[in-house]
Amino acid sequence: MQNVGRSTLTRRLDIVDLVRKDGEARVEELSARLRVSSVTIRSDLNYLEQQGYVVRAFGKARYNPALQNSAP
Repeated sequence: MQNVGRSTLTRRLDIVDLVRKDGEARVEELSARLRVSSVTIRSDLNYLEQQGYVVRAFGKARYNPALQNSAP
């Protein structure tokens, strides 16, 4: 399920954008949309949570409510 030509940074930015637009997203949904494994998505979500962009819940992620008012 490798998506050749996409950088990790680009994929993570896409994840943040999708989660922000939809409010939340499930790991399986992100995996299918971005055409990478669920393990890759979970790794990306862990990183994004550490950076404060998302809040993890079992099997999904929500956009960090603290950032809601600062989004363009």
